[in-house]
Parts: sequence; C-alpha cells; structure tokens
Amino acid sequence: MNQLWFETQSLEKKKEIVFECFDISHSHWEHTVASKSVLVNGKPDPKRYKKYRIKTLKTGTIDDFASMDEILTRRTLWAMRGEDPWADLIIIDGGKGQLSHAVEAIQKTNWWEDIIPIISLAKRIEEVFLPSKPEPTLFEKWSTELMLLQKIRDEAHRFAINYNRSSREKWYTKTLLDEIPGIGPVARKKILTAVSRVEELSSWTFEKAEKSFGKRVAEALQNHWLICE
Repeated sequence: MNQLWFETQSLEKKKEIVFECFDISHSHWEHTVASKSVLVNGKPDPKRYKKYRIKTLKTGTIDDFASMDEILTRRTLWAMRGEDPWADLIIIDGGKGQLSHAVEAIQKTNWWEDIIPIISLAKRIEEVFLPSKPEPTLFEKWSTELMLLQKIRDEAHRFAINYNRSSREKWYTKTLLDEIPGIGPVARKKILTAVSRVEELSSWTFEKAEKSFGKRVAEALQNHWLICE
C-alpha cells in the first residue's frame, strides 16, 4: 500500500466504506480476549462487531503478538472462504510490532499486505504505522483522519474490555461453584444460566433457590453464604 486510504480516489465511488479495528485485552495475566469493531461510512456498526476467545495460548499466558497472529489468521481464512469479505481498511491497535505480526498472519495464508490496506495506531503519541514505511506517520491532533482512527480504536478497546470483564466474571463464578461440595456439572450449568455473576445469588431466598435448583443445591449455596437465609 503506497499511501493511506483517504488519499486514494477509489473509495469515493463506493456506497459503503468499511473499516475494521482489532484489539487484544487481558487482565491479571489471564483471560486474554480480542475484539473487532467496525465503522461503516464513518459510523459504528455494532451488529458487525465480533469478540474472540484466544484458543492458542495456555491458561495464564499473555502474548499480544501471538494473540494478534491468531485473530488475523482466523480473519483471513474467513475472507478466503467468502464468509466475511475484507474491509476497505484493517486497523490494528498497537505499534509497529503488532502491525508486523498482523501482516505475517495474513501473508502465511497466501494473502499480501499490498492487497489488503492495513495500518496500526499506537496509543502513546497516536502514531500511524504502515507496512511499507519504516517511520510512523503523525497527524494533526484534531485532524479528521486521526479522530476517525481514534474513534474505531476506542470502540474496539471498549468492546474488548467489556468482553474481558464478562469472561472474567463467568470464570470466577464457575470456579467458585466448582469448589462447593454438592454442586455438580448439571447444577452449575443451571446456576450459570440463571445468573451471570455469583454475587447475584445474594438476593435470592432459600425458597427461590430450592424451586430453581432443588433442595440439595439450595442447601449447598446456603451453607456457603451465597444465598439469603
């Protein structure tokens, strides 16, 4: 890609211009997730947002480069199968290193970066990196181009953080329930279907828990002070 997307003329003829941004999020060295936000003609399109669980890392391992490699590999394969056509611009939340790994992920599936416009946006001083340029591009602080990039980057970041928080809460709830004698896989599944966080059980009465999960499970929850008396 010889120049940035907004310097080209081809996009002006399209009715729908799509930008995608990918972000990696993790917390306390666990729960690595990723997100994709989408702008269509400069406006967020939440229906096209995606959230990803990282499948290639061991539990407790943090590797943003490997995570980005996995996500962009999966994204490329979906495009190759015609399941999710490429956007007009791919944006990576990160610096030159993240961009390099994203490009490598695309290349190893036989796609090339000069076919797929791809850049990265580094948070520190909002540097824009292109695969074809060793040095970053800097935009005026309040320029339309930079504000658009920040908009989609912030959306991806927000979406990833929310997904990370949700995944972490579900993990905590499941782990806590695993440690309670008398609550097996079937009962745990019923509980996790009824509540999204274990703290929500604190407002439940014994009668409500008994009706929903049975007396034995209700007693186990009560014995561990997870429901009201």
